[in-house]
Amino acid sequence: MKGNMRIFCVLMAIISLQLLGENLIDVVDEAEFFIERTYKGDMARQLAKTKLQNIVLDKEKTDKQKIEEIQKEFLHPQKDEEITEANAYRLIWTPPLSW
Repeated sequence: MKGNMRIFCVLMAIISLQLLGENLIDVVDEAEFFIERTYKGDMARQLAKTKLQNIVLDKEKTDKQKIEEIQKEFLHPQKDEEITEANAYRLIWTPPLSW
């Protein structure tokens, strides 16, 4: 009975820790999924993966700092900038041509 209670307590602790904070591995997985979905060209995809890899392998940053940088770079959309005459062309969307 005590063994079952210990297992239950350990499982509850693991679940609560995962709910409280984000795991670096999960954030990297989300970023990889974003990269695969967003970048269609091989070179662009490879450059994005290299950028992600450089963030993950940086030994001077903590896991929390790495998570924040990955989220800023890949997972959170950039703020919309103010529309001016110089950047108004970005509002025009042209669908890709397919036959």
